[in-house]
Amino acid sequence: MNLPQRTAAALLGCAVLLVPAACSSGDDFCTVATDARTAISKTGDQTMEEAATAWTEAGEQMESVDAPEEIADAWDTMTATVVQVGEYFTSGTHEQQVSDATEALLADEFMAARTAVYDYVDQTCEA
Repeated sequence: MNLPQRTAAALLGCAVLLVPAACSSGDDFCTVATDARTAISKTGDQTMEEAATAWTEAGEQMESVDAPEEIADAWDTMTATVVQVGEYFTSGTHEQQVSDATEALLADEFMAARTAVYDYVDQTCEA
């Protein structure tokens, strides 16, 4: 992967770090959020194909759990964006992939949802 690709992938990986802390014992929501964060945070060191796989798998994991009612809407928005970014990484030119993914991750709706999920996780999952 050349430098512009690594830079773009790193930007995208950093843009969605899902949770800042590990979560409490056996809580599926916290476990999935942590696992997805780990997978996505590696994006900067991956090829576009590897990034597509990481984002797609993270989205599938996120879809597999129900978020607590208090943040269900935010989680759904966040999940849909992660799934969408995984799809963006698999179609179009490299420039289009990066452009579409960056636009999705910088959207106000996604940013608000991510903040709500972060706040919830900070308050309910153990560090």
